[in-house]
Amino acid sequence: MTVFTLLKAVLLATTVYAAAVPRSELVARQSTCPNDAGNAGTFSQPCSTYSAAIACPNGIQGKAGGIVFLVHGTSGSPQGTWANGPYVQLLPSAGPGFDVCWVTLPSAALGDAQATAEYVAYGIKYLAAKSKTGKVGLVSHSQGGLNVQWALDFWPAYRSMVSAFVGIAPDFHGTGEGPLACLAENITLGGCQPSIIQQTIGSHFLGALLSKGNQALVPTTSIFTSYDEIIQPENGPVTSQLSGASNIRVQTYCGAGDTVEHTEIPYASYPYFLAVDALSRGAPANPAAVPFSGCSWALSGNYLQLFQNGIGLLSEDLTAAATTLTAMRTKTEPLLRPYVCARGDASSYCS
Repeated sequence: MTVFTLLKAVLLATTVYAAAVPRSELVARQSTCPNDAGNAGTFSQPCSTYSAAIACPNGIQGKAGGIVFLVHGTSGSPQGTWANGPYVQLLPSAGPGFDVCWVTLPSAALGDAQATAEYVAYGIKYLAAKSKTGKVGLVSHSQGGLNVQWALDFWPAYRSMVSAFVGIAPDFHGTGEGPLACLAENITLGGCQPSIIQQTIGSHFLGALLSKGNQALVPTTSIFTSYDEIIQPENGPVTSQLSGASNIRVQTYCGAGDTVEHTEIPYASYPYFLAVDALSRGAPANPAAVPFSGCSWALSGNYLQLFQNGIGLLSEDLTAAATTLTAMRTKTEPLLRPYVCARGDASSYCS
């Protein structure tokens, strides 16, 4: 047998006996949402999965201010966070007028935050194409701010599609309450939710994000409260503070009498008026543009009466607690996606 014949036989044998790729895997590869050139981040689901999670409660009417994309937080929902609040009830008629859309994050944003951020990244591009301005404004609550920042960090091609980003009580640097919360769940329930581990100060997720995303990547406003019982610390080192952003503590302008906390803040007047300023100008919010009267909803104690909030904030808290208790659990933080190490945002702990 000549050398050529031998090599031919080996190649044929390799071809014949190579393991076939399962049809299900081929279908999955074909249907996964494609990635744009220049983006480090990758999608793991079909585009239809992401678009199905987006809803616009008043439709898209082509309003002059474009579309504002609302992103809820951990154990939340768009209905509980936004539907009865000012960002749906008042924002459409504020400033130049805005169309409002929201996303229902998978597993109530309790799963792997990297997967959750894919819904935000896709939503930016999807809604920008439908927006009158060709851009979207972003408003987030709590972990929603981390999801937005991860999307902007690893899908940089989408930054030009964002007019302004307003984070309400965002934990850009994580929360110090994560270890205690997970310790209690590990002891009593055998594990903690993936995104809560990832939001804990010192997590691999935060380390990767803060490698290049520890700064405003688009015109950014971060609004936080000293009385936040979930996102801490907000005094001394401020976890919600982001370099290059307009970082605004509610009590600095409304006084210590404004005791707005974590669940209430999406309904609070001062953060709302700051958001209107930022979204109208496509710039970080200017606190001087909101008069002291903008604090009035808090100072008059009308949180529970405003916006036909029939479920009540206490009910919302109880619903969130029940959602958390029944969610998936793990004792270890999810591995970082391969694209994180490939870009150099982490040197280990990638899958």
